Amino acid sequence: MTDPEPFVAVITGASSGIGEATARRLSREPHTRLVLVARRQDRLDQLARDLGGATVVAVDLTDPSAPQTVLEAVGRAHGELHLLVNNAGARWAGTFAETGWENIERHVKINFEAPARTTETLLPLLRATAHKQQTHRVSIV
Repeated sequence: MTDPEPFVAVITGASSGIGEATARRLSREPHTRLVLVARRQDRLDQLARDLGGATVVAVDLTDPSAPQTVLEAVGRAHGELHLLVNNAGARWAGTFAETGWENIERHVKINFEAPARTTETLLPLLRATAHKQQTHRVSIV
């Protein structure tokens, strides 16, 4: 009998909130390998220790080159990807009059551009992994 194949999941925004909770939940699944992505290296390192190990990628996803860094880390550590959880995001704090155009730009970058770029960059690996599997499952949240 052969060992089951690992299930590799990337979770963005993994250092706190819903992303952290998602990582903790997925870590309880057998054969799951996590790639934790967020800006705060110290929080990611602590979470990886709490979970008994994970690949950690500390990047700011508003940087257009960040998704490529994530892809390279996934490739080095696992060579495949089954699930992408685009969770990184920001909430609006204050009124437009108080926060101005910079706040809009920030929110567009983190809540729209970052998940779109991350998905675009990781989608070929998701598809390649799906083609290796008999179930051909690709999940993007």
